[in-house]
Amino acid sequence: MKGQSSIEFLAFVSMSMFMLAVLYTVMADKQTETFQQRSQDNAKAIAEKVSFNLEMALVQGEGYSRVFSLPESISGNKYTILIDGGTTRISWESENIIGSTRYTGGKLNFTVEDGSNVFRVKNNESGVFLVEP
Repeated sequence: MKGQSSIEFLAFVSMSMFMLAVLYTVMADKQTETFQQRSQDNAKAIAEKVSFNLEMALVQGEGYSRVFSLPESISGNKYTILIDGGTTRISWESENIIGSTRYTGGKLNFTVEDGSNVFRVKNNESGVFLVEP
C-alpha cells in the first residue's frame, strides 16, 4: 500500500512539473509577443510625431520653428529615422516600421541615441529642415 502511494505521488509530481513547464513556455512566448508589439507601437508613435512636426512646418510656412523631443530608445536600442519620398522609416535592431508623411523635400536621415533625442524643425526660405539644436 505504501509503495503504491509513493508511485502515485511521484506520478502526480511529474505531471505537475510537466504542466508547469508547458505553462511557463506559453507565458514566455506571450511575453515576447507583447514586448515586440509594444516596440512596434512605440516606433509607430515616433514616426507619427516626426511626420506631424514636419507637416506642421509645411503648413505654417516660412519662419516656423519648433523644438521637440523623441524617446531615447526603442526597447533599449538606438534607432534610425529615414524620411524620403513621402515615407518615414524607423529602424532598430532588425526591425522596421514605415509611416507616411506629406513632406516630400530632401532626404533626412539621422540616428537617435542617448543624449541626441531633441530636434528642431524649421521652415525658412530654403525649405523645411530637421536639425539637432
